[in-house]
Amino acid sequence: MKRTEHEQADDWSAKLIRLKRYETPGADYFERFLDDFRERQRAEALRLSVGTLAMERLLTWWEGVSVAGRLASASALCALPVAAVLFWFQSAHLNAPESVAIPKNIPALAEVSLVREF
Repeated sequence: MKRTEHEQADDWSAKLIRLKRYETPGADYFERFLDDFRERQRAEALRLSVGTLAMERLLTWWEGVSVAGRLASASALCALPVAAVLFWFQSAHLNAPESVAIPKNIPALAEVSLVREF
């Protein structure tokens, strides 16, 4: 019985996989791989902008925060602009010129005597 090309290719692939199973890289391969990996990481970090790196770190931190922490952070983030607007309106109201009452009939200093004559 003659084998087809497909069966021959499968047989060749199986033999190759069996041979590769016994190959192991040397210790210097792993050392070099680690150095190359770190170098690629540094090169990638240098290509990214500061804003992108900051956003990536913020999102990484955010993923580690618990649900309660996320709710507290979101609440504080929403309350901050509201408090700022309320503070701005209150201070604008207190410093407004129309809210300051200036008496119109102020006696001159010469007319007011603080010393009582006996």
